[in-house]
Amino acid sequence: MTAIRKKGLYLISIMITITVIVMAISITMLYQVAFHEEEQRLIETVQSQARLMESVARFDQKHSGEHAFDNTLAQIREAHQNFKGFGETGEFTLAKLENNQIIFLLNHRHHDLTNPHPVAFKSNEAEAMSLALQGESGTLVGNDYRGQRVLAAYEPVANLNLGVVAKIDLKEIQAPFILAAWVAAFIATVLIFIGSWGFQRITTRISQQIEKSEQLFRSTFDHAGIGLAHVATDGGWLRVNSALCKILHYSAKDLLKITFQEITHPEDLEKDMDRLQQTIAGEIDGYSMEKRYIRKDGKTIHALLTVTLVRNDEGEADYFISAVEDITQQIELRDEIKDKSERLEIATNGTSDGLWLWDIKTNYEWHAPQWKRLLGYSESEIIPEKYSTWESRIHPDDKGRALSMLDKHLKENSPYDCEQRLQSKSGEYRWFRDRGIAIRDNSGTAIRMGGSIQDINELKVAESRLHTSNEKLEQALSFIDVTLDAQLDTFFLFNPATGKAIRWNKAFRDISGYSNEEIAMLPAPNSYYGQKDLQITEGLIQQIIDGEHKTIEMNLICKDGHQVPTEYIASAITDEKSQQKYIIAIGRDITERQQAARDLNDSNNALQLKNSDLQEAIATIKTISGLVPICAWCGNKIKDDSGEWVRLEQYFEGHTDAQITHGMCPNCQDNFSKSTNS
Repeated sequence: MTAIRKKGLYLISIMITITVIVMAISITMLYQVAFHEEEQRLIETVQSQARLMESVARFDQKHSGEHAFDNTLAQIREAHQNFKGFGETGEFTLAKLENNQIIFLLNHRHHDLTNPHPVAFKSNEAEAMSLALQGESGTLVGNDYRGQRVLAAYEPVANLNLGVVAKIDLKEIQAPFILAAWVAAFIATVLIFIGSWGFQRITTRISQQIEKSEQLFRSTFDHAGIGLAHVATDGGWLRVNSALCKILHYSAKDLLKITFQEITHPEDLEKDMDRLQQTIAGEIDGYSMEKRYIRKDGKTIHALLTVTLVRNDEGEADYFISAVEDITQQIELRDEIKDKSERLEIATNGTSDGLWLWDIKTNYEWHAPQWKRLLGYSESEIIPEKYSTWESRIHPDDKGRALSMLDKHLKENSPYDCEQRLQSKSGEYRWFRDRGIAIRDNSGTAIRMGGSIQDINELKVAESRLHTSNEKLEQALSFIDVTLDAQLDTFFLFNPATGKAIRWNKAFRDISGYSNEEIAMLPAPNSYYGQKDLQITEGLIQQIIDGEHKTIEMNLICKDGHQVPTEYIASAITDEKSQQKYIIAIGRDITERQQAARDLNDSNNALQLKNSDLQEAIATIKTISGLVPICAWCGNKIKDDSGEWVRLEQYFEGHTDAQITHGMCPNCQDNFSKSTNS
């Protein structure tokens, strides 16, 4: 059987397969639609029947009393006698659960028509009714009371504790689609047979002609994966295949109009022609060479040319068979590898990292000259090129970690980036960062690995010093915290941009009543002060941030709600690294001072009242002359006309003609005597 006929049979087989699949899909989709519509119809029907029964039951319960159930059931049975079902197999069933059995209450359309037999509640029969009596509603495909596969919709009748089912046999739903499938299959078979017969008659003659005309080309060109051509002895193209046209970017028509000499690179033409003449002369049978062609778009490509001469019956040169393989990518890759090799050599000699390569199977390990130099060796010194050279130099404290990371990289492909100490030629251990990546075979097994080591000894020394400095800083901060906690005044440092507390002392915590955790979480300062105080200090905070020092009196609101009058001295500090501004507030409890101020104010008010009484008394004695006695111990002061406080004797001397004498009043004499006796 010819290839064309085989293809024809394949095409017919594909058409038959597609027809069957389309027909099956169409019938299946139509069946699914019909099945869904039937399912929805059963759901709507059974739900309406259940609701109707519940309505009748509620009416009978209201009007029939204890006979309500019997009356309702009688009405349902009477209505059911006039309903013969739907379709050929569709029917309603009504049942109750009694003694773990399903008792049917209506006559069946099929099987035990007038006296339906009970069904065990847990049996495989009447599956839908079993679910309805459990209070569930829905649809299923299962067995009915006679063991037939049915599509059933089930619903509980709430007021009567009954279950109602509307069902129809699956066979009735499937029957029209099965019939349609058989009819469609018969028609499709007839049509496919007729079409195949006609197709075979038409294609037989065509296939015979095509086979004869393509026989030469199939044997020479069609199955070749490289460019093939028949070339005349003068260089003209006689026949070319599509692969050659693709390589040279010429169409077959354009290529047949020119010679190979026209598209050969000038630098390669002489060599090609010399070998061609040697072949014609019989000196060689053929030849292969790398040469360059100039494509139609002007780009130069590299090709591997293989030429064989075909002679006629007289032994004269007839034509050449040329095979052209595009090796441009291989040449570019070769040049790239050469370039990369040169770069690698330069990089290996010039980089500060020490490169290494490891053949895992043989344990051979190559070390670049810089790798040796980093460990104190000269480039000319010979060290063992094996895995143990590296492993034996790892510091004992670092070996377990380094080997574990390497093993994890080889097995799980996790990154290998390890800081470790390696022993140099002098015996000194220095810190290196060792990084590498594995090359794996098709199964994922690591077969080779390459990487580099970088000297980080100075960095590790600097880290050690920084760690020491950090420890000293922490000690200093701890000392500051202890010092601040020893202060009686409150200390509070916060970030005005975020409102978060940065530092505080024990006095602030004790007075406010908040724990360290609460202070750290509460936004400052609005968590600790009233709105009135915050409004007063709002403008002052910006002045403090700008560099001014401010003294502010505010009421600190403690956790229990009571307020503590506090005088704060506030100033700003700047983090030199982040240029962030922070505010330091040192507060002192001024409760006693404010109380003293109030007491002083009260004393001044009393003194003013007393001074008023004295003024009235003095007004009556302004004309007094003679001697006026004043106690030298308790002589009070009085404001004169200018508002200055002066002693009474001064006032008398300035406003009266009286002569002042000094003595001691009875109260002062008594107090003086008590103090002397004590």
